Amino acid sequence: LHEGMDPVMVTEGAHLARASGKPPKAISDAGVAVTAYSVTVPAGMTRFTLRYQGKIDHPIDKQKGTPGIIAEDGLYLSPESCWYPRFDVALLSFRMDVKVPDSWQAISQGDRTSFKRFGDSLVFRWDSPGPLEDIFLIGGPYVQMVLAAPVRSMIFLRKSADVALEARYLLAASASIGTYGKWLGAYPYKKLAIIENFWEHDVNRPGFILLG
Repeated sequence: LHEGMDPVMVTEGAHLARASGKPPKAISDAGVAVTAYSVTVPAGMTRFTLRYQGKIDHPIDKQKGTPGIIAEDGLYLSPESCWYPRFDVALLSFRMDVKVPDSWQAISQGDRTSFKRFGDSLVFRWDSPGPLEDIFLIGGPYVQMVLAAPVRSMIFLRKSADVALEARYLLAASASIGTYGKWLGAYPYKKLAIIENFWEHDVNRPGFILLG
């Protein structure tokens, strides 16, 4: 986990302890300080719950971007920021509930299965049955447009963006999915999200494209 998260084991019978070990190269190259832990569980236990909190604020570098930042302009959390526990497994799945201000959207991989309003906040649920190599979380004051066919395509642009531009990107993405589907087979994910980043940095991952 990212340094300073101070995780606590919630599940009775399971034990959490600090451990030694070097982080993966991608994390060390990103300049993220992390803390390693080990978890011991009794025989037959297949799940446990950790509770943790902390601050992730890596300033944006014009050349390298940032592994993770939560700011007034938006949030960007990449796997290199270790905002979620990184285990020694190749592939993973997840269900995520994200609470943000009611003027924001929160986007991740998988399928957005619900969103609810609680006072001046919104809670988005993203489900990804996997298999995925990593998890991203992106958020900010976005305007959303959705096109249902041939695949559920979603575009999220900053609120100052041109709506006509938003529609043009969305239609182009939908047309590309249809064209490439004829050559390569059906698009393998439930949605394609095109997201405007709040600095000049691009990311392409299964199910979403982040555009600087």
